[in-house]
Amino acid sequence: MGEASNGKEALELIPRLNPDVVTLDIEMPVMDGLTALKHIMMLCPKPTVMLSSLTWEGARATFDALKLGAIDFIYKPNRLLKLTVQEQQQNIIRKIVYAARVEIDAVRYIRPKPEPVAKPGDWDLNSYAHIVVIGAAEGGYRALLNIIPRLEAQLPVVFMVMLYTNSEVADDFVRYLNNCSAIRVKRPKDSEPVRGSVCYLISEDEYVTVHNKNPEHRFKVTPPPFPSRRGAINMLMFSVAELMGERTVGVILSGLGDDGA
Repeated sequence: MGEASNGKEALELIPRLNPDVVTLDIEMPVMDGLTALKHIMMLCPKPTVMLSSLTWEGARATFDALKLGAIDFIYKPNRLLKLTVQEQQQNIIRKIVYAARVEIDAVRYIRPKPEPVAKPGDWDLNSYAHIVVIGAAEGGYRALLNIIPRLEAQLPVVFMVMLYTNSEVADDFVRYLNNCSAIRVKRPKDSEPVRGSVCYLISEDEYVTVHNKNPEHRFKVTPPPFPSRRGAINMLMFSVAELMGERTVGVILSGLGDDGA
């Protein structure tokens, strides 16, 4: 419908064109993407997808944008991505179509926790009463940013998040979450024992199940057996439910598929 060369120009065009969705670059002259996003959400709220660079600084700014109201983000097409041009194209289309369906009234600024948070010390991490498995795809970053930083540090609970994103983004997201959360956030490793008061984040590049290796539960992490995202949330939930029974909680967040349902 329209194209703007900077954030200031975008703010003039959006009310006039009334688009279903906005794609917004973070790095722009005159007015950068984060500043423009703040004004968009205040003056003419629209579902917005950010364009990010493949750097830690770019990732950190992108996750900040999700807190400010952006629905999702896409990396600028790049040969460094482990995706073909066609896969990158389909990823862009899928995320923009999803964002256009979001009710903008449901999007709110995520307020940070005001008090500083501390990681748990050497208390009994082997003991946990429940395992919570969370599945998320498109739009899931915002919901997770609204959940994980609010979890207490010393809960007798294990959180396992299956997020449909690649491993590089998952690594950046774990780093970001760990800096703003009381609970420890990390990636699971194959054969690693499961520990309480930890939030494990799993990417679409991994197929993770949990097994009973007396006297403890351990992760099994393998490459996904499918050529595209399919069934990873289901299988993680199945394996945890078999071990924990009624002490299992399943949560499904946003996305376009039915994995986990």
